[in-house]
Amino acid sequence: AEAVVEMLNSTGLALVYEASPMENLTALVASAKVDLALEFERDFGRKIRAGRQAMLKVIWDPTSMRGSSGLSIVRTTVDSYSKQVAAVRLREQGIPEDVLNPVAVVLESVKAVPPQVAMLAMMIPMMVGLTAFLGGASYAIDTTAGEKERKTLEMLLTAPAPRIKLILGKFLGVWALSLLAAASTMVGLAIASKVQLKLFTEMAAAEGAPGVQSVFSIGLKEMATIGFGVVLGSMIGSSMMMMLGLYARTYREGTQYLGFLNMAIIVPVIIVPYLSPSTIKKLAPTPLVGIIVAVRDAVLRELTLRTTGLALVSNLLFLAAMIVAMVKMFRSEQVLYRV
Repeated sequence: AEAVVEMLNSTGLALVYEASPMENLTALVASAKVDLALEFERDFGRKIRAGRQAMLKVIWDPTSMRGSSGLSIVRTTVDSYSKQVAAVRLREQGIPEDVLNPVAVVLESVKAVPPQVAMLAMMIPMMVGLTAFLGGASYAIDTTAGEKERKTLEMLLTAPAPRIKLILGKFLGVWALSLLAAASTMVGLAIASKVQLKLFTEMAAAEGAPGVQSVFSIGLKEMATIGFGVVLGSMIGSSMMMMLGLYARTYREGTQYLGFLNMAIIVPVIIVPYLSPSTIKKLAPTPLVGIIVAVRDAVLRELTLRTTGLALVSNLLFLAAMIVAMVKMFRSEQVLYRV
């Protein structure tokens, strides 16, 4: 037991102390006074010296991030200790140590992308897509179909202002909410990453891998691409939601239409990261999807002028078409007073 504790302390990632016999280890973990507890069986050392298997009970809380991090450290340390003990036993029997590992796995990556960055390349585009495209959904339907239902749209149309200014004012309000939703999501992700960075780094270090902090960095060009993707995506999403709200006769009908739009956006946002890299590149000229592709490339630092340019041009043209269609719908009496 002393050898295991010494190895844990030597990692520099764990602070181990011996509990008194009067303390309840389960209660200590449940009350979060300790991250996890180790309970060695009474004759642990004797069994190890006798060449037998000894038991180590680990008491942990699966809902605690620190507990999960500690469990990873303990498992890695105990595995290392077990291999050392097994190697000594094999040498005493005159058996080669390779007998424990008949197959050696060698990883060769075709890209110098750490696993943490690859995971972020899946998460960030999803968050950008969902929050930017759909962040102002409730207000978009309320300011259009909701006003129809409340009979306040007629009063607004009597105002001495061009309809294009009225609809663009509504559009800017929806866009601002969508942009705020996307920005707050990204800020929340950054804060959560900052708080948990130490834990993730400890887990990676315990497994012999580089920490998140040492493998992920992003340049100004990539940040600008992600930011522009958020702005452009929120504008496209806002215009599409406004069009649905203008066509709907009631707020409830508008939310039903919004459900179809949600599916049309969520499905590609989820599917795109699972496609092959070559297929993803081919989707760059596709409206909406091109934004997801550009953000993904920015996270992976694989931006190319062709892919980014195609995504930018196609989505700008699509946005222009959506805004023109939205303005025409707001000017149409048949749409506004559809029965």
